[in-house]
Amino acid sequence: MARVLVLGGAGFLGTHLTEHLVGLGHETSVADNLSCPGSAANLEWLQSRLGSKIVFHRIDVRTDHSRLARLVDSTDVLVHLVGESRCPGVENPRAHFETNVVGAFNVLECIRHSKRSAPAVVHVSTSRVYGRLVGVGRHTNGARTYFDDGRAGIDESTPLDFSNPSGCSQGAADQYVLDYSRTYDLDTVVLRLSNVYGPHEYGRPTDSWPARLTAAAISGGPAAMEGDGRRTGDYLAAEDLARVVARVVENVPVCRGEVYNVGGGPASGYSNLEMVELVEKLSGREIELKFVEAPAGEPDIYITDNTKIGRHLDWHPECSVARGISNLIRWMSRNAEAMRAMVSRPAIPAAEAVPLRA
Repeated sequence: MARVLVLGGAGFLGTHLTEHLVGLGHETSVADNLSCPGSAANLEWLQSRLGSKIVFHRIDVRTDHSRLARLVDSTDVLVHLVGESRCPGVENPRAHFETNVVGAFNVLECIRHSKRSAPAVVHVSTSRVYGRLVGVGRHTNGARTYFDDGRAGIDESTPLDFSNPSGCSQGAADQYVLDYSRTYDLDTVVLRLSNVYGPHEYGRPTDSWPARLTAAAISGGPAAMEGDGRRTGDYLAAEDLARVVARVVENVPVCRGEVYNVGGGPASGYSNLEMVELVEKLSGREIELKFVEAPAGEPDIYITDNTKIGRHLDWHPECSVARGISNLIRWMSRNAEAMRAMVSRPAIPAAEAVPLRA
């Protein structure tokens, strides 16, 4: 079993991954600065379930260089989940640059200068590096958007097209990680994710569309629909993401130097309007929609082609969207009080947070 350090391990994705890695028997440490709303509650939840099976370190990858270096020296595989993902990020581009680019650079430098055998790094990136999918034709029909050429999805050969501060900063980090494998012979892997959803989201504006819809269904408040609702994407349950990241952690020699697109794939494709219908059906509640302008630089369709990672690691999503949304509805319903507290007080101290339920 490997010694795994999960940077951003108290966030939404990190919570799922940490629990899964411990379940597989890996010696797992969590590092997080707990700045993201909900992260303190997630950490308390992890500690209540896993106890001494995890070790927590409160650090900031942007500034805590010496502490990060010590952690790196005692790690076999580092999973980098730290990132500023608010899109498009035009209000505070510096935050995106410092968190996404400087943070990733500091991690890579600590690994490059490790006093022992350099650990592998699995960097979780985003499909936003493909930008507006320049040159990919698409059209709308009914409630959704389709590719003109009938392709199943977007693969890793698609040209990069960084757009807006979020895409540019995440794209720069993505490329640094890949280049450190080529230039410094480090074991690095990049995963470009599409839409991931699941428990431990709270319905904030930065959360997934299914999470925002579910929160609206439970609270009775409106959900902000971006554009005309026909933007179409694929959806991956967080439990499936945890499985594929763990698969990469356990197969670094196979994945070394590679980039993989990871998502729900064509079978999980829904337009924003279609997702409204699904959440309404599964929750039994009608959702009020408030139409707003779509963010600049975002494509009106993105479906992941998982062929490469499926071929290399024999991985495919297991959780259907219907089952995943049902799980999310159940979790949010059980944690409605905690969700209301986080929305009203995003910086609520951990000691005052409402405990999360499974």
